[in-house]
Amino acid sequence: MKNRYLKGFIPVLRTLLLVILAIVPARQVIAEDVLFISSAYVAGPWQITLDSEVAKVVGKRSKDMRLFREDISSISRRDDFDSEQWVAHLNRKYRDFNIQRAVFVGGHARRLLASQHASLLPSAVKYSVEDVSVTEFVANEAPKVLSAADQLSGNISLIQQLLPSTDQLILVSGYPRQLQDLELYRAAASGMKVELWGEGYTYEELTDKAATLGSNSVIVYIGVPADAKNEQKVVSDFLAELAKAASRPIFVTYATSIGKGAIGGFVAQPTRTGQVVAGLLTGEYSQSTPLIQPMIDYSVLESFDISEGLIPDDSVVINRPENLLESPEQLLRYGSVIVVVLLVLLVVLVARTLVLRANSLRAQQYANDLAEEKAKSEKLYGVVAHELRTPVSAIAMMSATSDAEFVKHKDDIITATDDLLLTISDMSLMVRPDDMRPVRYTTFNLEDINSTISVRIQPMVASAGIKFIETTPKGTSLENTSIKSDQYRIRVAVINLIRNACLHSRGKTVTLTTECNPTSVRWIVSDDGIGIEPSDVDALFVSGMRGNTKANGSGLGLSLSREWIREIGGDVAYLSDSEVGSRFVVEIPRETVPYDIDGELSDPAAKGSSKNISKFKVLFAEDEKMLRLLGAKLISNVVGEVILAEDGSEAFELFDESFDLIMTDFFMPNVDGAELTARIRASGSQVPIIGVTAATIGDQMQVMLDAGANLVIPKPLTAKSFEEAVAKVLG
Repeated sequence: MKNRYLKGFIPVLRTLLLVILAIVPARQVIAEDVLFISSAYVAGPWQITLDSEVAKVVGKRSKDMRLFREDISSISRRDDFDSEQWVAHLNRKYRDFNIQRAVFVGGHARRLLASQHASLLPSAVKYSVEDVSVTEFVANEAPKVLSAADQLSGNISLIQQLLPSTDQLILVSGYPRQLQDLELYRAAASGMKVELWGEGYTYEELTDKAATLGSNSVIVYIGVPADAKNEQKVVSDFLAELAKAASRPIFVTYATSIGKGAIGGFVAQPTRTGQVVAGLLTGEYSQSTPLIQPMIDYSVLESFDISEGLIPDDSVVINRPENLLESPEQLLRYGSVIVVVLLVLLVVLVARTLVLRANSLRAQQYANDLAEEKAKSEKLYGVVAHELRTPVSAIAMMSATSDAEFVKHKDDIITATDDLLLTISDMSLMVRPDDMRPVRYTTFNLEDINSTISVRIQPMVASAGIKFIETTPKGTSLENTSIKSDQYRIRVAVINLIRNACLHSRGKTVTLTTECNPTSVRWIVSDDGIGIEPSDVDALFVSGMRGNTKANGSGLGLSLSREWIREIGGDVAYLSDSEVGSRFVVEIPRETVPYDIDGELSDPAAKGSSKNISKFKVLFAEDEKMLRLLGAKLISNVVGEVILAEDGSEAFELFDESFDLIMTDFFMPNVDGAELTARIRASGSQVPIIGVTAATIGDQMQVMLDAGANLVIPKPLTAKSFEEAVAKVLG
């Protein structure tokens, strides 16, 4: 009996075990674990670049290797930090893991390893990575230096190669080893006088001494003296002030100091350091990989008229001008992401503003509160529009100046950015509906506008599964036909009709027919869909009314399209003569405004001033480096000389009566465009001042005019807008 029960129980037990095995996932077998410990003082771009290089390499080994990360930068600098307790904590934390290699980067991390390496993760091989060397720590063995670089010799060689006439080195150092640094540099820099500016100096004393240096002197910045450091000043600010006061090249020993006024140095570059750390973690480190290499700031190098040919071949060079002016692909990629994000914010903002306006009509008792909210919305829109216009302006100006890339699509890029800027301006009308949208007349070719319409609607047509056909009556030549009108309004109206046909008609084909006669041009959009009920025709052009459809839409499109087209003398209408589907027409008169024989407005005042501006000296203030460089390039094609300023404070320092014109951005740090204008006017100068701003909704334009500006124009700045602005200012 007992055996019979046992035999019956065994299959049940086997089934239960199989179920448990099926439910519990198999543990992934990790061959080894590695640990990366850092205590970097700078958790910014340098550390981010290093970490990304480590992750890039170790990530490829994720199936057989597991990376753990510890950052002790905050706790290691506390007064109550106990290194022995922390080591015990770390050993407990990783005792159940297979830590085979550990890499330590940063001063505190390296010192912790040096003092506690015998008890810290005793079974692991540990490495200390500093600026100039890699040291290996193995249990029961003396530390072994795997690789070391002579940073001092490298800096001396770099100085002699870039500035062979140097006869004096000034060491700015605050570290305990400053006297040792002094002796080492004196020994290495044969033929040069070496002087130490160390303990006992304040910031002010250092900058005063720097101003007295001779033309063949060079500063080597190692660290901040203790007395100066006690002034609680940001090191990067001090470095910039030291460079400005000295007017002499500064070389450094840390990569994080480059880009803040230093010309460069023989330093541990973050990408290379990350590659070394990754190699140590994976066991693939090569001792032949140099830890440090020359790193040069091209913009500072250029300011001292040092030839680019003197830069060592293995140098890392930052801030090259071609990287700023000839990278439209990168600019478009990142600019597009910014544009999409900010457009979403704009849509949310506009929707919120519309809701506020509707509430004000339904409840007058809340008028005062709503007015306050509306003012906040306008201010927010001004900031968002500014942030959106800045990258878009850069894209537009890049497209207008680059002749190296995107040549085939240059016109499409320019048209797209122009339309986006116009869209931003049109959104302002929803925030301030009392403003009229300006009519912008241009002369354009019918073939060109139809080509643009075709390109814009292709994604819409493809997603809707619609066949799109373009036709013209026999004998009509669009290529040889031009009209003068508001091209943007026409494009928007025609594209809106095509969009409606694709989304609402339920047909298979949409046709665009372009007809020309001596008095007008007609764009007819027809479809083979379900058509429109006669009872619904009267409501087609009523704002907010929508047809019987599930497609998205606000019901504003046809109403706004007709309003815009009627403002330029044309019309948008429904044609009831279609037996199948529906037909709409956009009709524009051939001549809408008076033009002279050259195709310009016949108003003599619009033709600008006859004064020759080709010899003008212009002061251009713009805080965005990209827009400053591109704007200067555009302006310099028209005037004789352009002097650049990074903000209003620098512009006011540079200003004197030798300038014929001042161009200034509105939003700038330290001193903005309005304050700069007010200061210049307060000095008694009547020099023409033109403001340039990307925020066109708030009162920024009026603020600048009130401060004394002659004119304020919206971004982007172009050669045409610059010439027109100068013509208006000069009368």
